[in-house]
Amino acid sequence: MKRTIGLAIVVLLTCIAVLTGLDQYQRLHHDQAIAETLDRQLPPFQARLQARLDGIVAENRTMAAAIATQPDLPVSAVTALAQGAVARQPRLLSVLVAHRLKVGFVYPAKGNEAVIGLDYALHPEFMGSINRAIATRDTVVDAPVSLMQTGRPGLVIRTPMFDKAGDLSGLISMAVDIEGLLIESGLLEPTLDFSISIEQHTNGQPPTRLFGTPDDTQHPTSTARIILPDGVWTLSATTRVAFDQEHAEATLLWPIGGGLTLLLVLLILWRGGVLKLLAEQQGDRPAGKATIRVRTLMILAVVVPTPLLIGGVALLFYHTSMQAADHMEQQQVNELAEQVREQVSSFFAIPRQVAAFNADLFRYGLLDPSDPVTLQTTLLAQFRQQPLLTFLSIGTAEGDYYAASRPPRRDDKTLRLLRATTAEGREMKLFRVDDTNQPSQQVPTSGNAFFDARTRPWYQAALNSETLKWYPAYRYGIDDPNGLYDAIGIGMSAPLYSTDHRFLGVIAADVSLSQLGAFLHKHLSSLGGVAFLAEHDGTLLASSDDSAIYHLDDTRTLRIRADQSDTPAIRTAGAIMRAANSPADSRSIEVNGQRHLLNWQSLQLPDGPLLTIALVMPEHRLSNGSGKALHTVGSLLLVVLILGGIAALAFSYWFTQPLLALDRWARHLGAGEWNTTLPVDSAISELSGLSHSLGTMATQLQRHAAELEQKVAERTQELADANRRLAQLSRTDGLTGLANRRHLDETFANECARAHRSGQALAVMLIDVDLFKPYNDLYGHPEGDEALRQVATVLQSSCRRASDLAARYGGEEFCVLMADTDPAGAMALAEHIRGAVEALSLPHEKSACGVVTISIGVASWLPAATPLPVTEQTLLRWADQALYRAKEAGRNRVVVHESSQENHPAQGHQPLA
Repeated sequence: MKRTIGLAIVVLLTCIAVLTGLDQYQRLHHDQAIAETLDRQLPPFQARLQARLDGIVAENRTMAAAIATQPDLPVSAVTALAQGAVARQPRLLSVLVAHRLKVGFVYPAKGNEAVIGLDYALHPEFMGSINRAIATRDTVVDAPVSLMQTGRPGLVIRTPMFDKAGDLSGLISMAVDIEGLLIESGLLEPTLDFSISIEQHTNGQPPTRLFGTPDDTQHPTSTARIILPDGVWTLSATTRVAFDQEHAEATLLWPIGGGLTLLLVLLILWRGGVLKLLAEQQGDRPAGKATIRVRTLMILAVVVPTPLLIGGVALLFYHTSMQAADHMEQQQVNELAEQVREQVSSFFAIPRQVAAFNADLFRYGLLDPSDPVTLQTTLLAQFRQQPLLTFLSIGTAEGDYYAASRPPRRDDKTLRLLRATTAEGREMKLFRVDDTNQPSQQVPTSGNAFFDARTRPWYQAALNSETLKWYPAYRYGIDDPNGLYDAIGIGMSAPLYSTDHRFLGVIAADVSLSQLGAFLHKHLSSLGGVAFLAEHDGTLLASSDDSAIYHLDDTRTLRIRADQSDTPAIRTAGAIMRAANSPADSRSIEVNGQRHLLNWQSLQLPDGPLLTIALVMPEHRLSNGSGKALHTVGSLLLVVLILGGIAALAFSYWFTQPLLALDRWARHLGAGEWNTTLPVDSAISELSGLSHSLGTMATQLQRHAAELEQKVAERTQELADANRRLAQLSRTDGLTGLANRRHLDETFANECARAHRSGQALAVMLIDVDLFKPYNDLYGHPEGDEALRQVATVLQSSCRRASDLAARYGGEEFCVLMADTDPAGAMALAEHIRGAVEALSLPHEKSACGVVTISIGVASWLPAATPLPVTEQTLLRWADQALYRAKEAGRNRVVVHESSQENHPAQGHQPLA
C-alpha cells in the first residue's frame, strides 16, 4: 500500500515537471522563432529607411557645399538646386536657406509661408540642433520637430555653411514628415505582424522617442540601427502575435497533460489495490435495496471534500487576485481619465484667456479698430503663440472682419489672415502669412462675395450676453476652393468697448472640433484607447480617433451622438452613458467580444456648457499579469488536488478499518450471534466507546421495536397531514390568500391546452395598483400590505365561477384567468373589479382620485378565430401591453388589447349591470 502511494506521488511530480518543462520550452521556442523571423524581416525595411535618410543628408550636404563655395549664387540657381533635391527626394516638405540665422529662401514657397523670414534666434526650440551643427561643423538631424507647415511630427536635417574666416554664413535645412518617411519605407503597412518604435540617440543627449509606444521601445522583439551624421536611431520591432494566439495547442498542454497525469496516477492506485477499496460491495444486503459500506462512505466523506476545499480556497484566492487586478486597472483608467480631463480643461481655458486679454486691450485703449494694420499684426502675433486655436476673430460694430486662422482641415496649417472690410466691398480675402506676421500671398476664394461679421453666431452670442460668453458649436462660414474651412467650431466671444465704454465690436477665440480631436489623439495615441468629448445630451464634439463626429453637406449640418458613432468603443460607451444618465461613473464593458474599461466625467466650462469626457481603454493595455496568475494558480491547483486526493485515500483507509470491524460485529449480531467479541482495540477512543454502546443497545432493540412501530405509524399520519397542509400553502400567496404565481402558471397552461382542444375562448386580465410605491412611501408598508389584501378580497369575491382564478402576479400586480369568456364579458368583469376597488375608498393623497385605484389590461383569445396558435406568454404580453396603455391613458381604467377586439360569440361572463 505504501509503495503504491509513494510510486503514485513520484509519477505525479515527474509528470508535473515534464509539463512545466514542455510549457517553458514551447514559449522559449516561440520567442526565438519570432525573433529570428523579425531579424530576417527587419533589415530590408531598415535598409530602405537608411537609404532615404542618406539620400536626404547627401542632398543637404551637396546643396550646402554648392552655396558655401558660391555665396553670391543667384536665386534662380538656388531654386534649381532646391527643385532638383525635391525631385530626387519627394518626401521633402521644404528646403530652407538661411543667411546666418534668418531664413531668406524657401522652396516651395506655396504652403511654406509660415517659415518665410523665420529668425532661428527667436525660436529656442531650433537652436539646440543649430548650435550642435555649428559645434561639430557637420550635418545634424533635429527630431522630433513640430513642423510649422503642418503641425505634425517631423525631422529637419541641417548643414551649416561657413565663410573663409570660419564664421557661420548660413544653414541649409530640409524638413521631412516622420510618418510619411516611415510609410514610404513600408514600416507602417497594416499587414505587418509587428509594430515599430524609433528612439534617437544623439551624441551627448539623452535618448528621445520619435515614434511608437514606450512598451515597444522597452521590450522589443528585434532591433536595427539607423546611422545618422550625429547619432543613431534604434529601430525596434515588437510582434503583434501573442504566444497563446499563435499556438492554440499550447493552451491545451496543461488540461490534456493534467488529465493524462491524473489517469496515470489513478491507474497506479487501482493496480496497487488502493482504489479497489471503493469497489467492494456489501454482502447480505436486503433484497431490492442498494446500500453503501461504511468504509466507502468514510472514504468518500474525506476524498470528496478535500479537493472541493482546496479548489474553493484556490478559487477564492484567484477571485480575490482578479478583483485586486480589476480594481487596479480601473484605478489606472480613472487616473488617466482625470489627466485627460485636466488637459481638456486647460485646452478650453485658452479661448477664454485670449478673448479676455484682447477685450482688456481694447478697454485700455491699446487696440482700436480704426488702426487695422496694428490690429492685424497683433492678432497674428498672439495667434502664432496659441497653436491650439483655429480662429482669433474681430468683428467691428460696422461689420468689418479681421481674423488670424489655421485651416482646420488637412495638413496645411500655415497661418492665414482673413479680412472682409467695408472699404473692400465686404468681400472675404485670405492671405498667407510669413514669419514677420505680414501677408505674403492672397489665397483665391470661390465664395463670400459679401461677409458681414455681425451675422455670425459668435458675434450674436457676445452681443446678446454683453459679456464674455461661450457660444455653441456652429459651422464656419468661410468659403475657399479646397474646403479647408468646411468644419465646425466652438469658442468664446466677448464684446469690445473703448476707454469711454463705446461699443467697438466683438472678439472671438475659436477652436475647431477637428483640432479638439487632434488634441485628444495626441494624448491618447500611445495608450491604445479612445477618448471622446460630448455635449450634455451625448452629441459628439471630438474623439481621439478618426471617426466622424458630424456630417456636412451644402445646406445641412448633421451632428452625431456618441451612441451613433462608427467606432464600436464610442458607440457602446455612448449607449451605456445614455442609459446610466449619470454625470460620472466607471464601468467594465464589452466591445466586439473584448473587455474594456470605461470612465466618464463631467466638465462644466465657466459660464459655458456642461460637457462629458469619456475614456475607453482595452483591458489588455492595463493588464498586470492576470493571465500569468491564472496559469500559476491553475497549475498549483492541479498539483494540490492530486496530492490531496492521494493523501485523503490513505487516511480514509486507515480511518475506516475500525469501522469495518464494527460492521462485521454488527452483522453477527444481526444473525443472532450474541457471543461475538466486541472490537475494542481501536486507537480511536470514540470508536471504542461506540462499540460498547452498541453492545448495550443490542439488548434493548427487541424491547423498543414495538414502541418504535407504533411511533412510526403516528409519525407517518402526522407527516401525511403536514404534506397536505404544505401542498395547500405551496399554491397560495401568504399575504393575500389568492393563488400564487406557481398555481397560476400551472392553471394557465392547463386552460390554454383546454382552449386548444375545445375551441372555447380564454381571457386574462393583468391588474396593477396605481401609484403603489408612493402609497407605500406615504402610508408605510403595513398599510400597503392591507391595501393589497383589500384588493385581493375584491378579486376573490368577483371571481364567482369555479373556472375563474384570481392570483397574485407579483408585487402590486394581480392576474385573473377566465375560461370560456369573450372580450365583452372580460371587459365587464374588469370594470366591475375596477369600480369595486375604487369604492373601497382607501385614501391615497398621491392619486388624482384621492383613493386607491387600479389599472387593468385585458386580453382574450378565441382559437377558432385565430389562424395561428396563441400561447399563455402571448396572452400575458397582450394583457401587459393593454395595461401599459391604461397607465399611459391616465390610470384607473380598463383597456382591452386590440388583438382581442373581434366579434366573439357571447359566452361565459356577461356584462354586469
